[in-house]
Amino acid sequence: MNTNTGSQASFEYYLKQIIKASKYWPIMAISLIIALVAAFYTNATTLPEYLVSTKILVLDEEQVDPNSILGLSEFNKSKTKIANQKGILKSYEFIKNALRELDFEINVFNEDRYGNKKRIYPLSAFRIEYDVFHPQLINTPFTIEFLGNEQIRVQTSTENGLLYNYYTEKFVTRNVVAHIDTVIKLNEPYSNEICRFTILANKVLPQAGSFKFEFLNHHQCVQQFSQFIIEEEPQSSILNVSFKTSNTAIGTTFLNQLTKAYLLKDVEGKNKAKERTIDFIDDQLLQVHDSLSFTESSIQEVIDNNGGIELEVKRSAIYGKLDTYQAKLSELNMQMRYYDYLQSYLNENNSLENVVPPTSIKLDDPQLTKLLAQLFSAYMENEDIESITKKDIPHLAHNRAEIKKLKRTIMETLDMSATTLRHEISTLENKLMEVQDDLGQLPQHQQKIVSIQRKHEINETLYTLLLTKKSELQIAKASTLPSHEVLDLAREDMAKLVSTPPSKIYTKFLAFGLLIPAGFIWLILFFNDRIQSNEDIQLITDYPAIGHIIHNKRIDPSIVISRPNSLVAESFRSLRTNLQHLNGTRDKQIVLTTSGNMGEGKTFMSINLAASYAQTGKKVVIINFDLRKPKLELYLNKQNTNSQGISEYLTGFNTNIDELVKPTDQENLHYIAAGTKPLNASELLTKSSVIKELFKRLHQQFDYIILDTPPIGRVADAISLLPFADIHLFIVRHNLSRKHQLKQLFKDLQDKNINSFKVVINGIKVKPNRFGYGQGYGYGYGYGYGYGNHEEN
Repeated sequence: MNTNTGSQASFEYYLKQIIKASKYWPIMAISLIIALVAAFYTNATTLPEYLVSTKILVLDEEQVDPNSILGLSEFNKSKTKIANQKGILKSYEFIKNALRELDFEINVFNEDRYGNKKRIYPLSAFRIEYDVFHPQLINTPFTIEFLGNEQIRVQTSTENGLLYNYYTEKFVTRNVVAHIDTVIKLNEPYSNEICRFTILANKVLPQAGSFKFEFLNHHQCVQQFSQFIIEEEPQSSILNVSFKTSNTAIGTTFLNQLTKAYLLKDVEGKNKAKERTIDFIDDQLLQVHDSLSFTESSIQEVIDNNGGIELEVKRSAIYGKLDTYQAKLSELNMQMRYYDYLQSYLNENNSLENVVPPTSIKLDDPQLTKLLAQLFSAYMENEDIESITKKDIPHLAHNRAEIKKLKRTIMETLDMSATTLRHEISTLENKLMEVQDDLGQLPQHQQKIVSIQRKHEINETLYTLLLTKKSELQIAKASTLPSHEVLDLAREDMAKLVSTPPSKIYTKFLAFGLLIPAGFIWLILFFNDRIQSNEDIQLITDYPAIGHIIHNKRIDPSIVISRPNSLVAESFRSLRTNLQHLNGTRDKQIVLTTSGNMGEGKTFMSINLAASYAQTGKKVVIINFDLRKPKLELYLNKQNTNSQGISEYLTGFNTNIDELVKPTDQENLHYIAAGTKPLNASELLTKSSVIKELFKRLHQQFDYIILDTPPIGRVADAISLLPFADIHLFIVRHNLSRKHQLKQLFKDLQDKNINSFKVVINGIKVKPNRFGYGQGYGYGYGYGYGYGNHEEN
């Protein structure tokens, strides 16, 4: 039973809290209206956004490098990690170069009533081409209207335009004033000082309609499309590249072009060494070709001068040695030329971007090859880092120091190798001279032809070798594959909607529209320190609440007398009934009224409670014991507010009860005024014998004595009168009295063993409904008794 009662009380408490909050419904309604308008505006001014994505697999280059077949793998080792690859993809220049293949610098769009620019891409009916060498008006919309018969109306207007040259990528003129309204022909160029472009028809001729377009500079395009996101998939070397856009066609086109450029950059990086080697071989081929032409003409000249004789090559040991020595000497001389070329290149250049690798000429020097590979890798790492950041970070400084050290070591190695090679060449030349001396014994014309023929054969062998090497490099270049792989191309049908759907926006805004005012109302109720209900009294004291007085809308302190059929009068009759049940059948009663503070209605309570008793035929007298700020006589008898009263009686100046008791306009209702304001009010109220004698004499004439006392929260006067009263009423004012003040006051009173107070809540505002019931505090008056609400209205 106790549990059910507690649950019911808790339910009733929360129900009353909801009823209290309901009076703030205008705030809730306004908030919901604002939320709906804001949701509608948000949906109207926000374009839906989609996320398109592609996946790139970053592989280990050494696993897929075909150059290892040709001995070039040392130069293609990459120390680039995933972070560097992400930096390359996000670098400004890389994105800029990728966008050069697209036409995103021309933004064709339609504009709705809310100012949203809905970009049109791809263009099906027409396209716009512009002159990159001519200045163009950027960031200013052009309106084009197809009029039919291949006529197009072009309009634009600006007072602060910018002219931009796409070729030089620079602004030409600022603050340009331009106003264009002209008709041009389809497929024919339009040109003036601020623009030059042509509107071309696609396969489907444009229908009548209007569009807008604007030119964007390269920097704007890069900034717009550099907002893509790169994420690494866990436990893998896969990069997930995603881009948020309101036009899925633009997003997929951009991402696919970005990945294409990324793979192409990788292939180009690998082919740099091959291209440089092919250029070097071409230069050598040109020189050897010139030598072959010269030897061929020399042989023919000797033959012609000697009567057209033909040379029969002798298969003697002397010719074999000559062939061997000359071939070896030719190879050593090529190596020597490469050493000279490499020394000169390292002295004049700070990078290995165009250097020819030693493997291309079959240089058999493992130490030099290893050092050059280390130097090349260091340069490549520096280039990757510098493409990500321009800051002089410590790692760059460390790499530069290593590069200087490697260059010194390579130069020392080249000097040592060149010295050794010169010695070998000198030795071989001496041997070749000995063989040539042996040839001197042959006839003069034969010696000459043999000498020229040897050179011609050596050049032919070298020419064939260079052609073979060039062919191998061209095949390797054509078969070069990127080290990375695109796993998933960006696709429009795989785009995901990432912006909030309109229905969810409405839901979210409505939730905020409810929660914000609800929180505001809760704060109002939570921090409202005023007495609102019986539960508030129960939470701060054990004193029972025995009455509830309806708010008096009229400026009439004696409402029970002037309007006995009002709801306020009915609430006093209800209080009177409660007091009669409380004190049984006693005929003579003294009722004391007090409050915690001024303005809570204790005098109003005293007058109307007394009038309610008087209406039952009982004789009632009200005594104004509020000697400091008396108001009772002002309310009851405005013509005579300075009459003698209780202060004169207590001081002994006038003890004639008949003279002190004054009549009122209501039958059976009398009062005793406060009298002259004394200097020692508290001391007067301590004369218990005098007060006791007063009440004894008054009981002979009156049934009820109502004591109007000062606020007990301000002065202790009322405490002196408590022993003489049968009923102690404590008046609190609805929505005015403070909980924390009353709580402390009640605690102080109970600490003094004053436990006899009964609480009356005054000033409850009641709203009549269409059924005639009073509502607003949880109590209804007026029904069943004929007390009409129309009197209150």
